[in-house]
Amino acid sequence: MAGNEISAIRYLWRNLNHISLDHIGIVNQIGAPNSSAYGFDTIHSEEELVEKIKTQSANKKADVYLNGEGISLKQSGGSFSFNRIVRDKLLSLFQSVNISDPNRIVQLLDEEIVQFHQGMINTRNRDWRNFFSEQDFKNLTHYLMMISGQGSPSLHPANYILEVNRIISDDSDFKMWNFEDYFNEYKDRLSISIRRQWIGQNSHSESTRAVSIARRANNLPWVFDDVSGEPRTGWNSEVSEEERKTVYFIMIEKK
Repeated sequence: MAGNEISAIRYLWRNLNHISLDHIGIVNQIGAPNSSAYGFDTIHSEEELVEKIKTQSANKKADVYLNGEGISLKQSGGSFSFNRIVRDKLLSLFQSVNISDPNRIVQLLDEEIVQFHQGMINTRNRDWRNFFSEQDFKNLTHYLMMISGQGSPSLHPANYILEVNRIISDDSDFKMWNFEDYFNEYKDRLSISIRRQWIGQNSHSESTRAVSIARRANNLPWVFDDVSGEPRTGWNSEVSEEERKTVYFIMIEKK
């Protein structure tokens, strides 16, 4: 959850034993995920809360523990349900959640990205129904939001999703979901979002990530030697035009 995660957790701390959330009741305990193993460390002060709760870690799905339950924090409105799915891990990802005919779906995504790169598709947000059955997409989204990324399963899976308004005024700005209800509520607002970055763009971190992706052979169907689009940060003048490449990945986005 980008933006107000620490503000949300601080509000919960300041209203400990008073705020009630669906599924877990009165919040009487806040915990920070352990850094090295399953479980959590109970928070005993607001200073400890800020120090120990790191919501941007990639190796966990639970940002915080409330009453002993792993909770994924999401800001209400538009958000990314999962960031940066790269091609070389697609097949193993689909197989791990028993997606029907995973090779066919990889092929469909390959074709879609080629068409987008060539300008034959003018919007990057694609209906997930173009690729998946509802059950397959639900299984995939559940896995990526609650259980794991594209690598090993998280040491801190999430049991629930806590959606929080951007500006927090009172308890009504918090809504707790189980995944089933969350998916049913938002499935028509979810999409497969085609995203790209460039080797040679002015953002060093983005360009470096693009280089890393392009080095892996199974990513090459989503790597193009010509430039499509333009990075917001512009181009690095130290990288020649001939060295520039366009590198694609996908996200699951909620509008």
